[in-house]
Parts: sequence; structure tokens; C-alpha cells
Amino acid sequence: MMARLALLVISCHLWASAMGSEQVMKRQSEVDDLTKNITKTRHNALESRILWGSRNISESLVARPVTGRYVSEITPLPVSIEVKEGSTLVSEPGRSSEIIFEVTSNLPSSNSFKFTVQDTTNYRASDYPIPSSAYISFGNTVQTRVRLAPPLGSRSGGNPSIITFTVWFDFDRQSVTKKVYFYVGSESYDSYSPEIWYDFDGDCSGSVSPRNCEAKTWKATINIQDSDSGLLKLRSDPMGIILEKEFIVGTKDVVRGIYTSSCCQTKVDITATDTLGNVRIKYIDIEKRWLSAGDIAAIVLACILLVIIIAFIVWMIVKCCRRRTAKLSIYPKHSRREES
Repeated sequence: MMARLALLVISCHLWASAMGSEQVMKRQSEVDDLTKNITKTRHNALESRILWGSRNISESLVARPVTGRYVSEITPLPVSIEVKEGSTLVSEPGRSSEIIFEVTSNLPSSNSFKFTVQDTTNYRASDYPIPSSAYISFGNTVQTRVRLAPPLGSRSGGNPSIITFTVWFDFDRQSVTKKVYFYVGSESYDSYSPEIWYDFDGDCSGSVSPRNCEAKTWKATINIQDSDSGLLKLRSDPMGIILEKEFIVGTKDVVRGIYTSSCCQTKVDITATDTLGNVRIKYIDIEKRWLSAGDIAAIVLACILLVIIIAFIVWMIVKCCRRRTAKLSIYPKHSRREES
């Protein structure tokens, strides 16, 4: 009996390994297709998007081949733009709201910056943010406000207005933009944090020491969504996620991107914040890549059911054999009595 149980356990383990390998190969194909599409889009549009809050144009992550592998390079933004928590991205018709933008200078010296704003539905209460310009030194942050007032009769629940906030510098020859979705309607209650799920591709087994960690790379396809109030901020630590498309603050759609790294960096932390301040942090570790908790639970459950089915079949066979033996032992006794 112990030998049978051992064989069952080994069979379940081999079956789980086969399922995991098949699943990884399927996900690898999906990730490779996404990577090709992202690379094509980046070359056509001459810009790429990274998972770093406000940095959707100038600060780009470029993946380039170096001695047969990919290395992530960050082009720093001269200006960082964030939408401050507490900004109102939803307003009822006839009521005013305010979006607060935080502008941080990354330039080495003090510079003059000018702020402009546009929106697709002309909900602005004024033509310019308040203030509309500022001198900002390196590392300092200035807040500027954009006031919106959808008029009475505006359609609630329709397509959101796209607010485009632009910071101009270098005598208006360079600019950085930040886009925000603004909704008309009643603000809904949201106590749930954004959702984050991901798939792995690659393997760092045997390549995590400083001597050989650069020989291998790995990828994680990451999906982030908040379908209730919308996403406010996205963060990765370390930086380096290429987004499939531009991130617009307040989006309720799935934001998808790929993180690529050598095996010298086997972990990345993803932080997502929605417009009401709910936060979700996902810790991703390639060294724990083989199966997710859901995959393990499904395989364990399947193994348990398989063991139960096999045990039931064995029990039925043993029971039938015992009945047959009992019948065979009865008939000789009757024949002996007849002879006597």
C-alpha cells in the first residue's frame, strides 16, 4: 500500500511539472509578441512610456541589445509631474472641482517654467493653471491648480474629458505633458485597492551569484487595474517597466507593461494607487516564479481528486476480489457434504 501511495505522489509531481512547463511556454509566447508590438510602436512614435507616474514622454526606458542581452537604460526627465492625492477627478454638473499638479525640477540650476492646460470638452474655469509660471530650483516642487466646472446639463456617465497639462521650459522649446481623465457624475465610494497580476518568463536558477548573474535575463508581464475610481499613480522599484500604451491618470482600463532585468536583480516591487488613495503593493520575485498560489492550489486539488478516484477504484477492485474468493470457498464445502 505504501508503494502505491509513493507512486501516486510521484505521478502527481510529474503531472504538475508538465502543467507548469506548458503554462510557462504559452506565457513566453504572449510576452514575446507583446515585446515586439511595444518595440514597433516605440520606433514609430519616437517615444516610449514607463511605469513611473508622471513620466510618459521624455523619461523613457530604452531596451537595447548589448552582447546578446537586454539592458534597461533610463533617460531622466528634466521635469517630473504628479497629480496630488486628494485631487477631484469627478464632478457633478454645475459644481466646480480642482486638480492639483505637482511639478518637480530635475535640472541642475534654477529655471523658469510655464504651465498650460487644455481639455477636450472645455470644462476649464480659467484658461491657465494657477499659478501659470514659476521659478523652480533643482529638486524643489511647486503646486499648480487647474479648476474645472462642467456646466449644468452636462451628460453624466459619458466619455471622460482628457485634461492635458504641459510644463514648458528652455524658452518654450521643450515641454513635458501629463494627461488626466476627468469624469462628470457622482463620485462613487471605493474602498478596494487596485488589482495587480503578472506572468513570468525566463529562469534565473543557477545564475544569481555576482559572477554569472548577467548571463541570463528574465521578464514579467504586469497588469494593473482599478475599475472603480481609476488609477492615480504607478510606481516600480527599481524603475524599468515599458508600458504597452500611454498611462493617463484616472484610467479604469487595464494598464499593461513588461519589466525586463538581468538575474542580478531578481525582484521588483509594483505600487499602484487609485484616485481615492487606496494602495496595492505587489512583490515580484523571479526566484519564486514557477507557480502562483492559484496554480498551486489548482494542482493540489487536482492531485487530491486523482488520489481519491484511484483509491476508490482500488477499493472496488479489492471488494470484488474478496466477493469472488468468498464464493469460490463456498462451493467446495457443499460438494464435500454431498459425497459424505
